[in-house]
Amino acid sequence: MDRVYLDKTFGLTEARTLYEIAVSEPAFAGAIGATLAIDRGYLSRILRSFERQGLIERHAAAADGRKKILALTARGRETLASLHALADARTADMLAPLAAAERRRLLAAMGVIERTLNGPSSAPIVFRDPQLGDLGYITHRHALLFGREFGWDQRFELAVARELGAFFERFEPTREKGWVAEIDGVFVGCGFLFRESDRVGRLRMLLTEPWARGRGLGMALTNRILDFARRADYGRVVLWTCDALEAARRLYRRAGFEIAARERETRFGRSMIGETWSIDLESLETGAASRAALQ
Repeated sequence: MDRVYLDKTFGLTEARTLYEIAVSEPAFAGAIGATLAIDRGYLSRILRSFERQGLIERHAAAADGRKKILALTARGRETLASLHALADARTADMLAPLAAAERRRLLAAMGVIERTLNGPSSAPIVFRDPQLGDLGYITHRHALLFGREFGWDQRFELAVARELGAFFERFEPTREKGWVAEIDGVFVGCGFLFRESDRVGRLRMLLTEPWARGRGLGMALTNRILDFARRADYGRVVLWTCDALEAARRLYRRAGFEIAARERETRFGRSMIGETWSIDLESLETGAASRAALQ
């Protein structure tokens, strides 16, 4: 960190204090000190320096004359505006060599840092159709997440790549569909419905990013898949999972799927109990209609 902030005569802490005085309503020294975790003596020296330079002034609070409200003078506002302009110019200089795609990558990476430290954004989840580049990225995220969480090897990555490649090559838009979920423009999950036969659809590639879990994303994707399957006139939807995927199995059960078959097998470098799950869409609709009639 430069000892002198943006070529001005004061340092980073002083610049941040000036900014806090400008944006706090009202600006009290005690509150600013608590926000910035500044020692009271150090903050007092900074404020006295600002007063000597004519950057701030103090006014008695209307509710309590013993408390002093800090405010920027005209000179203080000009100084802060020049800091903003310098910061914008420095940022523009850093970004100038980057192409548009590199700037998007930078923003996405900054978003990952912010979400990791602060938790998922409250921004809404947006669902869209797969676009150019999604096939490779979805394969990449499946391979990394299932490798880290369950120890599956590169054979899983190859299987995902093959299945997605075949899906997009033979794609039947009236009977098959994929969904990509985003928060703030960043990928957070996906899900697909494959055509198994004229009457059976297969749920595939359901994935949610760890940092975005807990917002109902998995169920939202599953519901979209089942809704589309009904409109496409499938009578049943099936899926494959295994005993290690406990969270996914709970989700499928809540959605109405039931286990149709179980078998000990070895896949992707791991021994597991493979499971086929199934949901009868016609029975669900009949049951819903019967319940509605009784009401």
